[in-house]
Amino acid sequence: MAAGDATLRAELERMLLECGKSDPLLERPAFERFQSLLEPEETSEPALAYLARVPPAQRVSSSGWAKIANSRGGCRLEPLTAVLCATITIATVTVGAQSPRPAQSSMQNERAFATELQRAFRAGDRQAVASLVRYPARVSVRQRPFPIYVKDRDALEQMYDMVFTPHVRCAVVDSREPVAGEPRPRNTLLLASGVVSLADGRVIAERTQGKYQITRLTSFGDTSTRLGKPRPVTFPGGQPTVELGGRVAELGADAYIVVARAGDHLRAAIRGFPAGSLWLRVSRRGSDTFLDGGGKGDSVWEARLTEAGEYLVEVVRRAPYCEPPVISHVISLSLTP
Repeated sequence: MAAGDATLRAELERMLLECGKSDPLLERPAFERFQSLLEPEETSEPALAYLARVPPAQRVSSSGWAKIANSRGGCRLEPLTAVLCATITIATVTVGAQSPRPAQSSMQNERAFATELQRAFRAGDRQAVASLVRYPARVSVRQRPFPIYVKDRDALEQMYDMVFTPHVRCAVVDSREPVAGEPRPRNTLLLASGVVSLADGRVIAERTQGKYQITRLTSFGDTSTRLGKPRPVTFPGGQPTVELGGRVAELGADAYIVVARAGDHLRAAIRGFPAGSLWLRVSRRGSDTFLDGGGKGDSVWEARLTEAGEYLVEVVRRAPYCEPPVISHVISLSLTP
């Protein structure tokens, strides 16, 4: 091939030697090397959002590659390198025209994972959500300098409401794929081969070992909700009344436990919330029967208790799911003989 040209032969041997070397950039998955491209940014358009916004045919064009090929630092028209550069340019234009990324309509596995995760959040199924996370998981929390690492499912159970806050859960459930000609979704769902991005890039899942799992998460929103965890109430110094601040998440209720004696008068009242969004109910702890009580509408409950024991006072959500993700309130509890 060198046709007796020693200089050309030496150049060819050098290039073949370079081709045989391993490149450390190719030894790790692309999404580990370029994680910053998936970080949600306020001032720039995420990479996956660009892919969703720009049709495949417009991402790479022959004119675009021609500009690259003819820009400074492009091809040197030497005997061997000119042929190689022309080959690379032609091959790149061909790949761009064919669009290497699968069409959005073919992303069945990616879309199925997104639907499964959304259903798990919507149903409040923590175990199902935990099964869709790859451990150890990295969780970035706003206003914290370092990420949190979740070791395993047991660790996630302990910090579930801090990792998957109501705002994160609602953003995932609300995520939709952009549609040409329609307004941009409030929370975008973006799909690429082997990658799923939900909640505007805050939740990233990748295909590993034949299945999709969440590998990176940026948490945000209210971390103070206690879904399914009632708060014991005490009356310090014998005071008959206490006031507590509470928050009701998108599912369930904000619950309080009051220990009472037979004949005690229990009164609960809530305020500081949008009208019609919350209501009160009271039951014996462990019972499915709610007690009748007098009061003013849904914001006050009071009655004299006939039995001693633990009573569950619940502030229940009446507002639509995730509108808003969290509703704040102040509850006043009184227990008198």
